[in-house]
Amino acid sequence: MKQVSVISLTIILFLSFTIWNVAQQNYRSRDGQQKGERFAEKLNLTEEQQSTIEQLRIDNQKEMIDLKADLERKKLDMKELKSKGNYTREEFLNRVEAVNNSKNSISVAKANNRMDIYEILTPEQKKMFDDMGDRFGKHRKMMHHRRMMND
Repeated sequence: MKQVSVISLTIILFLSFTIWNVAQQNYRSRDGQQKGERFAEKLNLTEEQQSTIEQLRIDNQKEMIDLKADLERKKLDMKELKSKGNYTREEFLNRVEAVNNSKNSISVAKANNRMDIYEILTPEQKKMFDDMGDRFGKHRKMMHHRRMMND
């Protein structure tokens, strides 16, 4: 029995380390740069642009925390309604609308953040930014689809 526990613990530790290592590799490029640094380098951003974009990113992250928490509360409200049972069409549709409004607020905040960044770029940088967005947009759609399948 003790041997099975040791083997199980070893496997769990190995898997945990592997997952952590992969996550770190995804966060950093081969030369050790963070994704934001590669972004700045690819777009040839000035120091002022980099500073402004970093502040926009931080502000957006703070806003996203609140918006995502609100969405989770709305989802819990829906779950609570379903678990209590015997709800009306109006109650159910109101909860659906509340969840959708929260999702919409998140989408609008992301779009505003993107435009805040876009508006400080030069025309050449805007073209590169759009090209980068097209590539990342496809990846985001795939990840969103996976997330929706798991919900």
